[in-house]
Amino acid sequence: MRWDQCIAHSGQEVAEFAKDFFAQGDRKILLIAGAGFDPRSTLVAQCLVDAGAALNAVLIKEIRPKPAQNLKDLAEGNKTDLENLLHNSKVIEIEIFGTDNAVVGGRNVIKALHGLNYEDFTDVVVDISALSIGTSFPAIRFLTERIDAIVGCHPCTTHHISYLCYMIEHSLFFIALLFLSYVIGSIPTSIIMGKLVKGIDIREHGSGNAGGTNVFRVLGWKPALVVLIVDVGKGWLPPAVLAVYFIDYMPISDLGFIQIACGFASILGHTYTIFAKFKGGKGVGTLGGMLIALFPIATPLCLMVFIITLMTTGYVSVGSMLASASLPLFLFILPAVTSISPPSLSLMIFSLLVPWFIVFTHRSNISRLRDGTENRFEKAMIFHRKAG
Repeated sequence: MRWDQCIAHSGQEVAEFAKDFFAQGDRKILLIAGAGFDPRSTLVAQCLVDAGAALNAVLIKEIRPKPAQNLKDLAEGNKTDLENLLHNSKVIEIEIFGTDNAVVGGRNVIKALHGLNYEDFTDVVVDISALSIGTSFPAIRFLTERIDAIVGCHPCTTHHISYLCYMIEHSLFFIALLFLSYVIGSIPTSIIMGKLVKGIDIREHGSGNAGGTNVFRVLGWKPALVVLIVDVGKGWLPPAVLAVYFIDYMPISDLGFIQIACGFASILGHTYTIFAKFKGGKGVGTLGGMLIALFPIATPLCLMVFIITLMTTGYVSVGSMLASASLPLFLFILPAVTSISPPSLSLMIFSLLVPWFIVFTHRSNISRLRDGTENRFEKAMIFHRKAG
């Protein structure tokens, strides 16, 4: 943002500035303001009207789920006052939350502003008094940071260039977020643990896999527990924290899709780690962390399927595949028998792809199961009988 032309006024200076600047006959002003419950909602509009400004206005009404009745009444009263004060005005409703409860107000207000026609105006006034930070800041950023891009352009191309710059910037941010998620997933926990505990490369022992199961076989349950916790955390952090925190900087507003992309990048990092010549684990623990972030209720049920399968068969691989296959079933059943809301379409599609990914990463296990050479945890089997 350029600050060389920044002017600050307060108190009575604001009214004097408005009369001196906006009352000029050649100026046509577009006022963008909030139609909210804040008692200051009408102050700027009144100031401009008193100055004799030629005004058109866009009133942004923020839509939130289940607002308090007194706030609704205040907002409706302010909206009525603004409409009576500003004869050339229209109200635009902005949904603050998406269907998956992601905060999308900033993205939605930018889409609304992109659709406005600015050709007939010499000045745009943004009154943030009755707008939330998540709405007002993206709006101001959209209107100010594109100035250099539109100087000298034909008015018809101005908004397209501005919006294109916005999309490119946010797409690059999305790519950077995916890369960060991949690097987090790439932390070779099992290999590090093997070096720390016994000074070995875990990939040269046991099954040869750089995963928590092989750590359990070679190093014991304590190192394996540490590896499991870290691997689960690697899968949980990108979708649960990074995707949610940076959703307003993404090129699309579907939180579920952004979470899936970040989580999958982390799983790819675990499976094809950049720190160990792209040879990592099978991604079950990391996927588990991702599933906890995306499906906090269904995932424990899938874990129960895994435990029951392990206790009856002794095969971790079989438990992993059956647990993943049960995920979409639980997501279909739970909304029908409980008050849980159904997942978004993107999350539902993802749940159908999970079993395919797990089967793909367990191809060698499936071959060993066919040959009868798959490693079995006999100690975990409750119905196991000792030979002899």
